[in-house]
Amino acid sequence: RSSVMGDTLRALVAWAATVWILGSSAPAAAIVNGQPPAAEDRRFDAVGAWSRARWLGLGEQPQHEHNWFGGAVLVRANLVVTAKHLCENPEVPSGTYAVRFRRRIDGGLGSREQGVFSYHHVLVDRIEHGPGDLALAYLAEPVTHIEPVPVMQMGFLGLDGAPYTSAGWGREGPEMEAGPRNQLLLCAQNRLRRVALRSVSYPGFNSRPEPPCKVNEWDSGGAVFVEEQDRLWLLATHHTFNGGPTFYPWLQQQPPQLLHTPFTQPDLALEALEWEGRRDVLRGERQRVDLLLSNPGPQRRGAERGEVVIELTSVGQDVVTEVHRASLPRNLRARQLRTESLSFALPEDLSVGLYRLSARLDGMGEADLTRNNRLELDDVITVRSRPQPFRRLGVGAAVRVQGGGQVQIVNVLAIERSHGRQGVYAFGDWMGGAEHFAQLVRDLPTGQTELETPWGLFAIDLSQASLTPPQGFEGQLFVGDEGDYSPFSGLYETMLPGGDHVIVGLTATGLLSGAVMREGGVELVSVRFQDGALRAVAAEGFSAFQAVELVWDEATDTPQLVFIHEEDERSAVAREEEPVAPYGACADVAPCRAYAGDESSRCYRALGQAVGVCVPGACEADPGRCGDPGVCLEALGHCVPVCEAGDACPLAMTCTAASLCIDCEQNPSLCQVPDAGATADAGVAVDGSAADGSSRGRDDAGSGGGDAALVDAGLDPAVPQAGCSCGAAAGLECAGLLLLGGLVRRRRSR
Repeated sequence: RSSVMGDTLRALVAWAATVWILGSSAPAAAIVNGQPPAAEDRRFDAVGAWSRARWLGLGEQPQHEHNWFGGAVLVRANLVVTAKHLCENPEVPSGTYAVRFRRRIDGGLGSREQGVFSYHHVLVDRIEHGPGDLALAYLAEPVTHIEPVPVMQMGFLGLDGAPYTSAGWGREGPEMEAGPRNQLLLCAQNRLRRVALRSVSYPGFNSRPEPPCKVNEWDSGGAVFVEEQDRLWLLATHHTFNGGPTFYPWLQQQPPQLLHTPFTQPDLALEALEWEGRRDVLRGERQRVDLLLSNPGPQRRGAERGEVVIELTSVGQDVVTEVHRASLPRNLRARQLRTESLSFALPEDLSVGLYRLSARLDGMGEADLTRNNRLELDDVITVRSRPQPFRRLGVGAAVRVQGGGQVQIVNVLAIERSHGRQGVYAFGDWMGGAEHFAQLVRDLPTGQTELETPWGLFAIDLSQASLTPPQGFEGQLFVGDEGDYSPFSGLYETMLPGGDHVIVGLTATGLLSGAVMREGGVELVSVRFQDGALRAVAAEGFSAFQAVELVWDEATDTPQLVFIHEEDERSAVAREEEPVAPYGACADVAPCRAYAGDESSRCYRALGQAVGVCVPGACEADPGRCGDPGVCLEALGHCVPVCEAGDACPLAMTCTAASLCIDCEQNPSLCQVPDAGATADAGVAVDGSAADGSSRGRDDAGSGGGDAALVDAGLDPAVPQAGCSCGAAAGLECAGLLLLGGLVRRRRSR
């Protein structure tokens, strides 16, 4: 019985340990298919093996004389950097940990075959934890025969795709977490994937295509080197199989820990770009960005040199607009960080749409680096010419079960416009029956209300988003106005070539929802644009259209939704714009219709102009409906704005002698001035002013995590600390400690 119980317990512990290992953020490991540095190449001698002193043959356990479980890199004569998860308790006594270097003081190289004392060993005096998975270890005595590696702590952005060299003492593979560890190995056949301010990522296990060499187990704390200015620099340390943290976060420590070695040549670099405020802005508004500059090179002296430029690049069109330019500050000291707050106004004539905002340094010296002179904001900036046309846009359904088990479904597309009124489009579908209806309710009170339909009253609550989402629709019931599709989001309504009536709403997150009404019933629309794409294909079996596209019509400065049918037939429809007051600026009829709630309003525009005036139309029967400040002009059949002599009419119209704003190019007869004798009119000058209308390893692995290093056989059960082994010869006590440690670490990570 005891044998069976023992086997069961061992199996349970092994299973639990496997679950813990697979479920945790696995620490980085050793070089597979790596090559040892040449004997005469002293540049990599600064990369040492990290372990407990007694596991390197320096204590009472000489049988474990080659039991290292990570790496450490010499950056000062008495200072190494390593991974925090290799030394989770910084309060250990001096001499607990040690670093093994391959190069001895006499210039010879150590090896396992020659024994422990063929290496150079240094005890660790104290440990200082940093942000992320970084730690500094101060040595008990300086290392004077090995050249420390310079640290690139700033000015390293722009190295994406650059060649690099990984160095570590871990397992040699060929499989993940497998193979012996015998020596320092290099991997120099790959290129960096992504270089962010706080982390780098590189190809490794589970990458496709599989890289020729890669980091493996027990390489944690090893080095990621890059070459710059004809020398080797330490860019990051290994944390996972695919990435590790940079040393930039140490600059944020109090007091700051400056490890950076100044570049040999002058350089200014951009480190961070932040946009203050919301990402949905109006053109003409003042905006502000905070730009973090650094001087990775020597101190800059003399007059100001160079400028910082803020630019907007239109998404999809790659048109670049410069919005700000300023001189760079003078006399930046070496290794100095400086934040510049830049305020500027977006151009009034900036085209509406999606933009990428970037900052770049211009006019730098010939010796300055160029790769770190440009930064792009992570998020897209939405620029519009008028506020968002709605506050909320939602899709849902009210469901009612009838006798006989038949279900009535009223699908609802609800919009709360900026002026507070609620518009509801309702589409009824009697499942299992032949009855359908579609209706538009232009005004409903917000909050709980009743929707009157041909099937009776349905209770809905438009403020709480409590409608039941219908089958086939994605996302939340109500979607906010954040997202890449903000410039296009809103309501679209049109008649398709076959006579079908389409009413759809596009959310800022790219969900297109609504319905197509036809004689045979109602066909629901549910299409999603993804990843910034401006085209989406309808679901299989959907008959109303095959695809939809989003375009910006530069002629009218408005977004359009284009329905694509068979044989590439296209139907374009403009968005219902924000409600406007009478005689306010408009780009199409839709905003006037939204304001007035009636089809007779119109957008009155001068010939060739993108923007017009929202005016009540069809005023012949009711001249009083034009209101202030307009009159009914029977010759045009609609209201026109009034003006006073000398005033500039809006939107490229002319204030005529009759005190009316008229498009004189289109209606010259309405602009004639009565003959006053000797100074007869010689022609009307049109005001040309424009108005508003134009795997285990993550790619970004800089987060702190901290899995204890797993070391091979040689556990001392009396010392249950980080670095204990769970190899085949290890006892159950270690497995239990590992499980408990994993739980504690997971709890901390939350």
